[in-house]
Amino acid sequence: MNKCLRIEGLNCAACASKIETKLKNVSWLEDVNLNFTMGNLNIKVNDTDKFSLPFIQKIVDEIEDGVLISDQDSNNDGESFFVRNLPILKLIISVPFFISGLLIAKYPVLQLTLLSVAYIVAGYSVLIRAFKNILNRNFFDEFFLMSIATIGAFFVGEFSEGVGVMIFFQIGEFLQDIAVGKSKKSIQALLSLKPDFARTEDGELKEPESIKINDIIEVRPGEKVPLDGLIIKGNTEFDTKTITGESLPKNLTINDSVLSGYINISQIIKVKVTKEFKDSTITKIIQMVQNETSKKTKTENFITKFSKVYTPIVVITALIIALLAPFIIKTWSFSDSVYRGLIFLVISCPCALVISVPLGYFGGIGRGSKAGILIKGSTHIDLLTEVTKFAFDKTGTLTWGKFSVKDINTEKNITNDELIKAAVNGEIKSNHPIAKAIIEFSSNTQIQEPDEFTELSGKGTIAKYGDEIYICGKKSFLQEQGIYINHLSETFGTEVYISKNREFLGVISLVDKIKEDANKLVETLGKDNIYMLTGDNRESATYVANKLKIKNIKSELLPVDKADFIKKLNSEHKTLFVGDGINDAPVLAASTIGISMGGIGSDAAIEASDIVIMTDEPSKIIDAIKIAKFTKNVIKQNIAISLGFKSLIMILGLTGITGLWLAIFADVGVSLIAVINSIRTLNYKID
Repeated sequence: MNKCLRIEGLNCAACASKIETKLKNVSWLEDVNLNFTMGNLNIKVNDTDKFSLPFIQKIVDEIEDGVLISDQDSNNDGESFFVRNLPILKLIISVPFFISGLLIAKYPVLQLTLLSVAYIVAGYSVLIRAFKNILNRNFFDEFFLMSIATIGAFFVGEFSEGVGVMIFFQIGEFLQDIAVGKSKKSIQALLSLKPDFARTEDGELKEPESIKINDIIEVRPGEKVPLDGLIIKGNTEFDTKTITGESLPKNLTINDSVLSGYINISQIIKVKVTKEFKDSTITKIIQMVQNETSKKTKTENFITKFSKVYTPIVVITALIIALLAPFIIKTWSFSDSVYRGLIFLVISCPCALVISVPLGYFGGIGRGSKAGILIKGSTHIDLLTEVTKFAFDKTGTLTWGKFSVKDINTEKNITNDELIKAAVNGEIKSNHPIAKAIIEFSSNTQIQEPDEFTELSGKGTIAKYGDEIYICGKKSFLQEQGIYINHLSETFGTEVYISKNREFLGVISLVDKIKEDANKLVETLGKDNIYMLTGDNRESATYVANKLKIKNIKSELLPVDKADFIKKLNSEHKTLFVGDGINDAPVLAASTIGISMGGIGSDAAIEASDIVIMTDEPSKIIDAIKIAKFTKNVIKQNIAISLGFKSLIMILGLTGITGLWLAIFADVGVSLIAVINSIRTLNYKID
């Protein structure tokens, strides 16, 4: 049983990692994935009889008190006004007491009283959390470290500094929660794309999930298209930027496909539904953003492991400094060594790294989605920055895949109409762009359903009507079927050979148009780094390759041939393959990064790919790489900022140049800077 639970009140990424780790040790939980940014806890229960939400809540309480676990569909009225505003109320009360204490240094007893009140008001929740964590054997978190550091400051007589550090910590936590919350909302806003209703043909409002394939729905101006479908009445303009990233409206009419998530701008239309809601584009986008962001990269896994080792080492170092340094360095008093040890304690929390690294990846995924680029997980962002060789399918990827009949060459005693009719009979149930072009060309031909139909990916089709057998496809495919072909093509283009009852009838030649931005793609990536892998004949492949100045061409390939080629290329390089058809699924899965064209791509190709381009524009791959590189740079900056500041403050604290004030900035302040820096990925401007 798979369940998705809602998590509320969790603003600590380090605690989220601890919760996930502890839940993974529960025997009746087979799989656990806590998505900090989306506020989801995805679990797989292997023993439903043992499943207990209170048990999970208890584990969460042991690590992070105040976090609420509930079912996704449960009602929650939210926090009370008092609870929601408690952090700011604590500051409003404690800061005046703190300032008053600083101003009356001439009266030590009164000063200590005022500072103690300020400390208790600002830090009581931290002290309570630290005490609970100790009882639950959870050490080395920011609450334990902050409690020890501030109590230690009181112990060595630094009363004002101990209070000031606690107040600064609370201010930093408050600002950090705001920054993290804004980042979460920016990413979670993608989930608001889900349509609230579907309007039936007679105007009744229903849940999108209740609509079936072939149902007719009505979409009025200002409404979202709830399910993928085909326009059967009317024409209108659509705002498509939430799906494709395109800012200009798109004009669509009868027989045009529309995707769920499009917003109707001008006219009422009627749409015949082609996919159920669970399979529609908008649902796929939401699933990709909501679920795939939970896949951790090597960097994230490294940071998690690093923080588990780093924090105890720093704490032990702090104890050594506090207890042993006076015996080694004669100029240090016991008070000096304790104070400098406290600085190490404050600095040791790795929150800046644990929060900012996943937020950076989530921001990159969100930025890609806004541009019509669906990245299925942060792992693929890392891999995109490492790719050195690029391979592309031809039809539907570098070309539009919208073929038109160019030439018809028949054998003796066969007319053009008879050849076209035979081709339609043979291709009638195929979804291949070439088959569709032939069927569209023969719009006046009467069509009947075959008794049997077989399609061999990358080869051709076989259709049976009673005693009649039609075979269409590549020349080699017909020859494999024992059909004699004595024909030398005098035309150029993609060729479909046609036979009836094993007698060769002729050839239909079709041409395809190169996509406008394909040249930009080749120029940017470098023609020496690009391979074109296609099942089309060498003449068609060479024509497109020459137009785009692609040097490396592999033509007349079966799907398994493409996959084998990519596997060999993978032995020396990180590879990226882009395709759109069902026959591209094997090679998409075999490449380091597989990218499918979502607008015209098959479901199998989209499912097998790591990234989906919603607009079918090859140049979007350049944008995806730019987003990935920018995201990776931001994450490197966060690591450098976090470790750099902490290392610097450790050195300054050890030499006595700085105190707890700067140490708290190195902890909370640097976390805030790193979070804000991570949010930049979501707003990255693509050149």
